[in-house]
Amino acid sequence: MKVRSKHTGLDHVITNEDWDAIKANGKSGMYTVIEAGDTSGDKAPDEVANSNYLKLLEDAKAAVKDKEFAKAKELYTQANEIKSTPHIVSQLGKIEAKLEKEA
Repeated sequence: MKVRSKHTGLDHVITNEDWDAIKANGKSGMYTVIEAGDTSGDKAPDEVANSNYLKLLEDAKAAVKDKEFAKAKELYTQANEIKSTPHIVSQLGKIEAKLEKEA
C-alpha cells in the first residue's frame, strides 16, 4: 500500500503488516492512504530514501529522548541530506547548543 505523511507530505510504500502496526500504535492519523493493497515490491529508489528518512527521524528523536546528543546530531544530519526541512535545521541547532554546553 502507499501512504502519504501528513507531516512531511512524502509518499511511502509499506506492507499491509506495517500499516497494521501503525494502526495498532495509534499513528494512522498521521498518514493518508493513497493506494490500498500490498505494493511493497514496487518500491522506487526515492521511496526507499523516504523510508530511510523516516527511520532516521524516528531514531534521532529517540536519541534526543535518551540524551544521546552526538548520535542524534549524526542521525538528523543524515536525514537533512535526504530532505532538508526547517524542523531538522532547528533540531540540529538545539542539539549543537546542548553539545557545546556539555563540552
